[in-house]
Amino acid sequence: MSNEKHLYTTPFLFENDVKLIMDSIMQTQDYWGSKRNGTLAWDTFCQSRIDELEPLLNKFDSANWKELPEPTKEI
Repeated sequence: MSNEKHLYTTPFLFENDVKLIMDSIMQTQDYWGSKRNGTLAWDTFCQSRIDELEPLLNKFDSANWKELPEPTKEI
């Protein structure tokens, strides 16, 4: 038997937070793409990491935004 825990969380991010994350990733990808000067192994590793990020970016793009509920009134 495995002692692994399978955990799941929903991050609480505002739309501006997601935009900042996506912009940062895209700028990094663009910068790296124009400066490839490492070894073949390093360039391959970096490209594989970029490829792994693509599904994550797609999840950000396809996420549904929900309004925050009204806070309950304290008595």
